[in-house]
Amino acid sequence: MKKKYLIITTINKPNKILKRIDILCKKYNLNVIVIGDKKSPLNFNLRYSNYFNLKKQKNFNFGFAKNCPINSYSRKNIGYLLAMSKGADIIIDSDDDNIPKKNFFTNFNRHQICLKLSNKKWVNVYNYFLKSNKLIWPRGFPLDEINKKSIIKGIKKKTDIPIQQYLTEIDPDVDAIYRLILSKQNLKFKKKIPLAISSNSFTPFNSQNTRWFKVSFPLLYLPSYCSFRSSDILRSFIALRILQNCGMSLGYFSPSNFQIRNKHNLIKDFEDENILYLDTKKIVNSIYKTKIPKDKKFMLKALYIIYKKLIQIHVFPKKEMLLLKKWINDVMKMDSTFRFK
Repeated sequence: MKKKYLIITTINKPNKILKRIDILCKKYNLNVIVIGDKKSPLNFNLRYSNYFNLKKQKNFNFGFAKNCPINSYSRKNIGYLLAMSKGADIIIDSDDDNIPKKNFFTNFNRHQICLKLSNKKWVNVYNYFLKSNKLIWPRGFPLDEINKKSIIKGIKKKTDIPIQQYLTEIDPDVDAIYRLILSKQNLKFKKKIPLAISSNSFTPFNSQNTRWFKVSFPLLYLPSYCSFRSSDILRSFIALRILQNCGMSLGYFSPSNFQIRNKHNLIKDFEDENILYLDTKKIVNSIYKTKIPKDKKFMLKALYIIYKKLIQIHVFPKKEMLLLKKWINDVMKMDSTFRFK
């Protein structure tokens, strides 16, 4: 049986949503790791999930854990490393305000029948799955691509998709501009054949409802020295580039959870997403022009090369490299199939 771990970070007390996640994951044999931070409650307790406060995290034998900044979404990396150390085959990303549906606990297969896209460049995957003809785009999608019409093209084919993004209903992952202008729309998506985002197709993906299979674990790394609202999106473009370069694809699937969103300051979200509005295309172009190894054994090397380039063009500060090196060392200690030299 595949060992599956769900990773969540929270600064909230165990509310109804967290308790619901806890009970459902126990029922369906899914291990849960909850990573706390400085703002997390002192007396946090869920019946079946494993919670780790700052003190426990620092005691782990991970170089990253000893150097990760506090009050940072990137502390989720510690949860990923912990799952790897426990022999995880699949790591699932989610948030503390997302409630699983029944299909959240099914279909854990890396190879799936998908519509393997032949579309070039930017693809708004939300349009493919949306039930009604509404304007919508995923967080991180370039603003100047939103109104461009494109017909989804491809062939049905069994495809290697070691990163699988499942959609979220009710309040899906959109940016602050969308929320400020269009507000909540109680959005529903169709059940359709998954999309495989293959070579020459670009789209962002997030950390809201994502499955990572073992071969892709090096790409889980969330950067620390960027805004909270851009961290998982910047990761997605880097991961997509490396995945495609190794001959694999990103999968997009119909919904398997729904969100009752935590309270947000949308103007603060807008400020945090500024880099995504202004520089997404520049960043993606730079990533895809950077030469990286094609062998999946050297994903960590590819990760290093891309971050070095993004530091050179000032997407990240130099201190990001220190944490990345700690991550690389931690991953290689746990899995010798991943190499750097």
